[in-house]
This record gives sequence, structure tokens and C-alpha cells, in this order.
Amino acid sequence: MLINNFIEKIAKDSKTVIADNSIYKIKLINKINKLLQNKDLQPIISKKLLDLRNWSGTYSEILMISFLKDFDFPINLEKNIPREQTLMGINSHALPDIYLDSPYNLYFEVKRFSGVNKELTDNIIREVKKSTCVWNIVANYQYDSFFNKASLAKKEIKELEDAIEKGLSHHNSINYPNLSYTIHKEKKDMTYSVHSHNPYRFAEQFKYYVFNHADQILKERSNILSFVLSPKFNYEFTNLFDAHIGLRSLARRVFMELINDNRKIYELNDKWGNCEIHLSNIAKRITAIVFYIDGLDETDKVYFFQNPNVHKDNQELVGIKQLKMSIDYKKTDIDFYYDNFEFDNY
Repeated sequence: MLINNFIEKIAKDSKTVIADNSIYKIKLINKINKLLQNKDLQPIISKKLLDLRNWSGTYSEILMISFLKDFDFPINLEKNIPREQTLMGINSHALPDIYLDSPYNLYFEVKRFSGVNKELTDNIIREVKKSTCVWNIVANYQYDSFFNKASLAKKEIKELEDAIEKGLSHHNSINYPNLSYTIHKEKKDMTYSVHSHNPYRFAEQFKYYVFNHADQILKERSNILSFVLSPKFNYEFTNLFDAHIGLRSLARRVFMELINDNRKIYELNDKWGNCEIHLSNIAKRITAIVFYIDGLDETDKVYFFQNPNVHKDNQELVGIKQLKMSIDYKKTDIDFYYDNFEFDNY
């Protein structure tokens, strides 16, 4: 019942049909059961499965934990780290999602790679349709543009309403570059989006995405930021570009470009208050960035990008070497790609 309710929630929110005999459903059930059968993992996994409001976060963690469990790594979940051991020191504690015990000593923070663009434009269009008689508004934007200022949504709604009142059939956003709307007055509900993409533009636009979780960065331990991309909650970035090119370019920008960005983090996002930590210091503390691509009925892929310029206190070179050796030695049904930028660290 626990697993069925979880899968039903995925199907409902992703507006997809998950057939009982589909490869995808069988794979997912096997992953979940594998974790529930482990007495150390079962209590936390069961609790997470019950929280259907955050199903996409739980889904992301299940994929990553299951991948690591395939190699019999010593997995601990939600290891409590006191505030004084975090880089920013703004929360009472940090709670890394996964900790691999000795000899690895690796801490993983797992997050879904969120489809913020679609969520934002859907909400804007929904509000405008409530206040106008226009039935069909199409948002045109590039998949790889990052509209990270949700606070501007109210202004965006007002501007789009004004454009409709003026009888315009097209409106270019002032608040969000690369975003425009096509407006039709026929009574046919067809709210959808038209998109384009480029892997290098994607990397440039999303290079600051890793700082969304900067409060979880630890001072003298490894920091492996893990992001899950899945069509079930974020079809915008799945199979749209050469994943290896786009994701490698994003990681490279963090490791080579942002280690020289001396702005303070509150200048990037005011949610960090007056925190004086520099972006360069945070980027240097990231040991590695991992991207997990959910293949659904096809093969899942994991991209592991190691930071060649990581701070000496966050290297954990032995742990990563042991991790890679274990993964290389025991083949699974998931494709694994590793890159440490040995020949293009410039």
C-alpha cells in the first residue's frame, strides 16, 4: 500500500499513466523494496514515502540511495552535523541526505533539478486567465534560461494583463529575458510552451543553481552535491540536449569560473540575508557534483564530476578513489560516467 500510494502520486502529478507491467514501474518498485528490506534504512525511507507532498524530493533520494546501495556502500541517512561545522553557519545544523561511512567518508546532498521555468510560467498564465477572457496564452522561452526571480511574478502578471487589454497578440517580457507570450482569444484552452535549447547556454544560465543549497556546505568534510533529473517532475531538461556536454559544462563553470567569483552570496540571492561568505569560497568547498538522469523505461545514467580545484579540507581523495574503484569493479544496469577535468582545468 505504501509503495502503491507513492506511485499513484507520481502518476497523478506528472499526468502520466504508469502501467503495472511497465519496465519503469518494475524498476522503481525493485529500488524501493531494496531499501525497505534494509533494517537501517527502512524507518527513514518509510517515513519519506508517507510524505506525498514532497514526493519528488523523496523520489530523487530513492534513486540516488538505490544506486549507491547496489555497491554495498556503508550508507547512513540524514547524519546530523552541528552548525559550527557548516561553512555559512546560519542554520542550527546541517542534515546531509546520505553519508558513506569509513573508508569513504563522503557526504551527499540530494536534490531534484527543478523545472522552475515551467512552474513559474504556468502560475503566471493561470493567474492572468482568471482575470481576463483570454483562453489561450502560450509561453515561449528557452529551456536553458533560468528564471530565478520568482519575486517578479506579480509584475509579470500585471504586464501581461496590460498587453491583453491593449489587444496585443504578442508580448515580450521585461522582467525575464528570453521569455515572451503569444496571445490568442479563441475559446480553446491550449496553455503550452514552445522552447529551444543549447547545452552551453544551459550551463551558463544554471551555473549558480548549486548555490541554492549553500547552507548545507560543510567546512572540513566532503560536499557532493547530487541533482536528479527526471521526466516525472522535470521534463524540461531530460533528453533535450547532449547531457554529457550540458552537464559537464555546468560543472566546469562552477569549478573553473565561480572559484574566482568574489561576490558575497547575499548579492546573488537575498534569501541569505547578510551572509558575508564569498561565492568563490563556496565553489571551492564543493568536492563533486553528481547528476542522476532517470531513464524511466530505459537505462539510468549517473554523471560524477570531481572538482579539480577543491579546497584541501574538502578533498577526500581517498574516499572518491575507493568509490570509483568499487563502481568500476561491480557493473550494474546504470551507466556511470566519471570526470575529474584532468586535461582541461583552465
